Amino acid sequence: MRLNRPALVLLVTGLLAAGCAVTHGTSRQGATALGKGQRILIMDPDVRLYVLTAGGLLEPQAEWTAAGQGYVATALTEELRAKALGTVRYEAPPDAERRHDHEQLLKLHDVVVGQALGGGQFLPTKKGRLEWSLGEDVQPLGRAQAAEYALFVVLRDSYASAGRHAASVAVAVLSLGTTSLSLGRQVGAASLVDLRTGDIVWMNQLVNQAGDLRTSDSARKAVRSLLGNLPK
Repeated sequence: MRLNRPALVLLVTGLLAAGCAVTHGTSRQGATALGKGQRILIMDPDVRLYVLTAGGLLEPQAEWTAAGQGYVATALTEELRAKALGTVRYEAPPDAERRHDHEQLLKLHDVVVGQALGGGQFLPTKKGRLEWSLGEDVQPLGRAQAAEYALFVVLRDSYASAGRHAASVAVAVLSLGTTSLSLGRQVGAASLVDLRTGDIVWMNQLVNQAGDLRTSDSARKAVRSLLGNLPK
């Protein structure tokens, strides 16, 4: 299912285009710990892959994206099962009314997590606590999908074109090595929502200069980095 989810997508894509060369992850989590065997609903991961042109534009690559989508979805299931957690793949309901309700929840999630990861966790009233919620309207989703938590993942990856590599060399030469161009990067965000309360109990943000979602092994590494500190 592909939805128009602007807030979180714009945040992640903005990080992709920013050109920072630092590899890091930042996380926020509440007090909730996951118990062995608890069922996690894996929402369809939103994965997009791009070529970074000589001029710094991001050109979507449909074939790479389709492959990356599959690799990430498989890796998410494998990683959660390795943590002794049950997994459920999201299935859109057949009737239009319930499907619309689910779409609205996804959009609400996007707005809330986009705000939180975009700096909202530092609001004075938060005092560093992870106190964000989608509300009790998520409960029907948990009952329909037979899960206690839902995992949301957005990943973006870009790879330099031949022209971008050449431009990077030229810039380095002309600046005597003091300036360099980004040759692509991997960024992402993940969140875990308690489907009984609507509370967001964990979030993580990934920025990685050396990632690659075009192969299954590299996709597993990215997912492992993104989910490595899930609450236990």
